[in-house]
Amino acid sequence: MPGSQEPETDKAIESSADVTLSKKKRKKERREETRERKKQATEKNMEKEASSTKKLPESELSPNEVTVEEIEKGKSDGKVAVQGKKVSILYTAKLKDTGKVFESNLEGSPLKFRLGGEKVIKGLSNGVEGMRVGDKRRLIIPPSLGYSEEGLKKENVPKNSWLVYEVEAVKVR
Repeated sequence: MPGSQEPETDKAIESSADVTLSKKKRKKERREETRERKKQATEKNMEKEASSTKKLPESELSPNEVTVEEIEKGKSDGKVAVQGKKVSILYTAKLKDTGKVFESNLEGSPLKFRLGGEKVIKGLSNGVEGMRVGDKRRLIIPPSLGYSEEGLKKENVPKNSWLVYEVEAVKVR
């Protein structure tokens, strides 16, 4: 009779291992579902805001300044993004005249950079300044603060293009 208990014990061990694996698998699936829902909600909010936000007339756009449209306010007590601080953002970048998306990180990890540094175009750095975690903005960036003379060949951004970035501040350190 002692031999008959061992298979039950082995089955119990295998069963608990299966339960652990399925718990891990369920947890991973929930994480992926949550990530997908957040991505869809962000895209939906940006589309909704894009259609509801008034467009500035061309005459109000400055060729040497970033035009900032506040879409949504985040945490009012959070750290403010200022020169020298590290920030993490989610963004979608489009050509202003065609609306064609040439770059986005909504499906990946946030872009991390130091404000005022050389990692991103000057217009993006200027437009993110003053944001807090959860803030969402639309930045209209003139060529002088974007890719100006060289353009961005790998992304098919012509030189001297006006750019529109829809940005969400994820972290400020």
